[in-house]
Amino acid sequence: MSPGIISLLGSINNGTGAGSDVSVSTQRLTVADGASVSSSVFSFVTGAGALPPGVGTGEGGNLTVNAADSITIVGMNPSPFNPSPSILGTFTLGPGNAGDTTVNTQRLTVLEGGQVNTGTLASGNAGRLFINASESVLVKGRAANGLPAQIASNTLVLNEATRNTFFLPPQPTGNTGEVTIKSRQITLSDGGRIGVQHIGSGNAGELSIEADSVLLNNQGAIIAETASGEGGNLDLTVKGILQLRNQSLISTESRGLGNGGNIRINAQFLITSPFENSDIIANAFDGNGGNITINTQGIFGFASRETVTPYSDITASSQQGINGVVEINSPEVDPSQSLVELPAAVPPPAEIAQGCRPGQSLGGSSFTHVGRGGLPLGPGRSLTPHTVWQDLRPHDQRPLNSVQAHQKSPIAKTDQSPSQIVEARGWQQDSQGRIYLTAPTVSTHMHQGSNCG
Repeated sequence: MSPGIISLLGSINNGTGAGSDVSVSTQRLTVADGASVSSSVFSFVTGAGALPPGVGTGEGGNLTVNAADSITIVGMNPSPFNPSPSILGTFTLGPGNAGDTTVNTQRLTVLEGGQVNTGTLASGNAGRLFINASESVLVKGRAANGLPAQIASNTLVLNEATRNTFFLPPQPTGNTGEVTIKSRQITLSDGGRIGVQHIGSGNAGELSIEADSVLLNNQGAIIAETASGEGGNLDLTVKGILQLRNQSLISTESRGLGNGGNIRINAQFLITSPFENSDIIANAFDGNGGNITINTQGIFGFASRETVTPYSDITASSQQGINGVVEINSPEVDPSQSLVELPAAVPPPAEIAQGCRPGQSLGGSSFTHVGRGGLPLGPGRSLTPHTVWQDLRPHDQRPLNSVQAHQKSPIAKTDQSPSQIVEARGWQQDSQGRIYLTAPTVSTHMHQGSNCG
């Protein structure tokens, strides 16, 4: 066997008491080529085929695996006579219940038919499965015989010879267990799956997933299904994007008398391509369809329909019973809600004066020009923060005495002022471009004021 590959059948309970717990602590763990790390409950047939009283009725031991760096479960036993998959988990093959499985690591990788599993093959219940992978979970690919890589709590049906050897029923009747997975990133691809699944008459169980992002690609699946019992419930919480591509599936379907399970998805964004036939379903056959509740900031590519189509669907239907309810809660922002509809023609307000004839009394209205209002003179010019007053009048360079003497000299008085204040009605311009307002007596170059009233 290659270095670093472990084959450990940790605990077998074939009695009435509780089985021993199994604990593995390492930096990296690899389980390959049909190897296993497990704790199981067995019931053997002895003598003429009768099961001795009390054999295999005890509880299975718990399994705990702590790998500081990584855990890899890959492949199957290459022998054609015993093509068993690589397994990490707990099982029951009798009336006793299987123990729980706990996995703690940074990266968990399950490939090509590898299994992280708690299961039942008889009337005992499967154990619970807890996975804490701080960085990533990757479940990818199928074995040569088509068995998918999976993380699950489910039921198994073995061939008739093996069932007779271990005194197993044709179909298991025990319930599958609860599966809880927490990781930063979860990827299911090429047929890889996570789920709780029952192929007999028992209930499918509960599946809870928490992650920052989840990608299902190329027939990747998250399922909580049953053949004839109650469909399992799925609770999926994704802080970022939940994406389904290329015929991927999220399902809590019941194919028999039971009701479809319920799906609750909380994701920032739920994304697919409408033409890739990726589905979210909670359907049933004879029972009622399950309920689907999706809380998201945005959902893209899915359509809610009554039946599954070749497109990407969300359905909660039943062939014989009552259809389930699909509820999608996504905030919709309508920009038009903040707009005000204006009339086709805007009449001028009555307060605006309609005349501007010079000399008219219009209620004391005035117009003031205040400059550019804080804008520079041009795109390439800077804005001067302060206005500087500069006196441009010429300086009088005469001595003070001459100025005083000039002030004391007699000045002829002329009466050039009009007898009364007269309103200016024109203007004229001298040779230097200066503008003078003129009284009515001035007629040279007189310009009449505008009349726009």
